[in-house]
Amino acid sequence: MFELGIAKKYLVPRRGGLSVSLIAMMSIFVISLVVCLVLLFLSITEGIEQGWLKKLTALNAPLKVVPTKEYYNSYYYQIDSISEASDYRYKSLKEKLDAAVTDPYDPNSDEEPPPYWNRDGSKDLVKLAFAAIGDDVTAQEYEMSGAMMRLRLLRPCFGMGDEQSYLTQVTYLSSMSDKNPAMNGLICAPNIEDLSQLLYQSKISKREALYDQNHIVLKENRDQAQKNIERILHNVEIKQLTMPGLGTELPLRFFPEKSRMLVYEKNGRFTIEPTEGSKRGMITIDPGEYNFWFDGESKSLSPGTKVATTKRLTFSGSLQRNATWQVQGAMGGLSVKGKLPFESLVVKRASLKSKFTQTPEVAPHWVYSVNGKWHLPEGGVILPKSYRDSGVLIGDRGFLSYGASTSSKMQEMRLPIYVAGFYDPGIMAIGAKCIIAPSDLVHTISQSSSSLTLDQSLSAGIHVWFKNLSETKAQAARITKNLQDLGVDRYFQVIPYYEYDFAKDLLQQFQSDKYLFMLIGFVILFVACSNIITLLLLLVNDKKKEIGILQAMGASRKSIACIFGMCGMLIGLIACGIGTILGFLLLKNIDQVVGWLSYMQGHDLFNSTFYGDSLPKAMSQTALVFTLLTTPLVALLAGIVPAIKASRFKTTDILRAE
Repeated sequence: MFELGIAKKYLVPRRGGLSVSLIAMMSIFVISLVVCLVLLFLSITEGIEQGWLKKLTALNAPLKVVPTKEYYNSYYYQIDSISEASDYRYKSLKEKLDAAVTDPYDPNSDEEPPPYWNRDGSKDLVKLAFAAIGDDVTAQEYEMSGAMMRLRLLRPCFGMGDEQSYLTQVTYLSSMSDKNPAMNGLICAPNIEDLSQLLYQSKISKREALYDQNHIVLKENRDQAQKNIERILHNVEIKQLTMPGLGTELPLRFFPEKSRMLVYEKNGRFTIEPTEGSKRGMITIDPGEYNFWFDGESKSLSPGTKVATTKRLTFSGSLQRNATWQVQGAMGGLSVKGKLPFESLVVKRASLKSKFTQTPEVAPHWVYSVNGKWHLPEGGVILPKSYRDSGVLIGDRGFLSYGASTSSKMQEMRLPIYVAGFYDPGIMAIGAKCIIAPSDLVHTISQSSSSLTLDQSLSAGIHVWFKNLSETKAQAARITKNLQDLGVDRYFQVIPYYEYDFAKDLLQQFQSDKYLFMLIGFVILFVACSNIITLLLLLVNDKKKEIGILQAMGASRKSIACIFGMCGMLIGLIACGIGTILGFLLLKNIDQVVGWLSYMQGHDLFNSTFYGDSLPKAMSQTALVFTLLTTPLVALLAGIVPAIKASRFKTTDILRAE
């Protein structure tokens, strides 16, 4: 304590130490900036990785229990193909799980099984696999297949008929996982464009789905179209309606009685705004009377006489019977209300309900959930959101094409579908072409003879979800042990997410990048802390006399070295604290910073496909610990060189030089 007190008295820079103080401030500033950037970079990188892993495990689950070749070669699986009770076809895992009997074989009606089948029909392999998984996690069977998808994109062109185009894509099919606890974070909410397309498609015949070339669009009859519209709007809250054209035109019966309105008339057409050659007048509305006054003369008008404005006005309203809108709003400073035909208005703002606490009376035309369990409407499929970016909307119809063998040839089969929603697959390559469809549809295609059929090891399995990804290894070991204890481990293989074929390379790259970025961060911090060497060398040279006095008063060389080393560490701690605060502030406002940088360069700074709609804002604990430990340590190391130099000064040489 004595030596530190003397050091404070003699070594603190005074009049001649202005340059040393300035360098100290610059060093703190540079190190703080580097600490801030390292924290920002490592936190965003780790956040992106965690976000990608969250999406990967949300769609594909942290664990998969996959049937092996032993399963597909077993009597338990093969016996369905020769059993009348199984319709002479292989059963899916779901069908096996729901089956009332383990062995459907009837020796009185079914053909004799081949002798090389290992008849072990007493074990219900699928039920035992679910027993091994246990009830403390969420598990659901899945199935995958492949088909050719062709969507017919019909779009209304007001006054010009219908526009037709097609989208054809070879796709994977994955069965709907309604038990998936993370499904809520995958599904994209339907928007107003989707609602407009659904309303437009309500007037189109469903037979359109199976056509694959341009032709005259078939319309539904009026009664059926009205029923379709009412079903669609049953789960929609209309907030604003507007006219489809550039302006608004309403009949006089919409305006309140005992009111008057300034208008402009030209060739029998009345407008709110003046036009070239129009004459200014007044319309008066009295009970049962509508009159136009001009130059003191009156002209009687009918209730259906329309008044136009160039503005696209908005209205509130609701759908009535016979597909009419009951609307209310304002025009020309007057409140208006009345009924308009359905085709005369379009929905501008609305809220589409997709989450329910009980089964809805009328099921929505889009994917929806009941108490967290997601459901697909009949015939609906869910596409990756990349299709939405390409112009596909909810309500678009088409078909899935696949090959099915007959006694003499391969025949094309078509199953009608329509788009019921979109999901976010993350950056997984297979996700960009994977359609989520009802399990029975996927199984139908999977059992057909098709060139798009997947390998059996990829086509079916059991997804296993749990809350914490850090439990993956322990859960995999637990399930594997349970399978062994039940004697079915050779029929099923447990695969954690970090061993998925389509994700393994990317996960390894993420891990390598993390170590590389930490190494780069260490090097940058070391370079930034090298300023401390310059600062302390100047301080040592400036304080030779004071160092000599301290040595003359009994300070040891070790104490002198410790003083200057602690100075370096103190600078590192101060800079680390400032940089950490700046890092927290920047992460909190990262969207504003990215928005400003995107505006400066004229396009998005980060691709949403990889980085998501928003960059991570949470501070990484790993990055925080790394900088809080590394910065003071590097600063201390930077202070060693000046400290050694200061400790090697000889008192006699210093005093003789003075």
